[in-house]
Amino acid sequence: MALADKPVSEMAAELAQLAKKLEGSSGSYHATMQRILEQIAEGKKAPKPALGNGVAAPESVPTAIYAFLRGMEAVEGLDPGNAFVRILQLAISFGGDTDTIGTMAGAIAGARLGAGAIPGWMTEKCDGVMYAVMLADKMHDVVRHREV
Repeated sequence: MALADKPVSEMAAELAQLAKKLEGSSGSYHATMQRILEQIAEGKKAPKPALGNGVAAPESVPTAIYAFLRGMEAVEGLDPGNAFVRILQLAISFGGDTDTIGTMAGAIAGARLGAGAIPGWMTEKCDGVMYAVMLADKMHDVVRHREV
């Protein structure tokens, strides 16, 4: 499932199908992905209780996915010009385990948007950026060689 250039609604639908395939239609991830699809379709910011914001994966993973999906499009009151920043702002706005939710949402956003979407003022504050870039380049080379 490649992230590049897919509409948000299509990505959300694919994730819901994957959750259903992996755990069945009565599983917690599938049910949460269905709520996310509804929220995305309505264009609303999901209320905290609907998704969760705790340290447990069933509470934090869907919230990070929602922050990514919803933040790919404009959200009133959040950064209008940079989707990466907007996604992080949305992830943090849910409260709770914000570092975990923000990290997951940021990782998904980075995979979709690329390193160029991360503002310089953010990377300047992070330790180990050059090391992470080097590792990402190596992973890219491995994947590229596997696809040839």
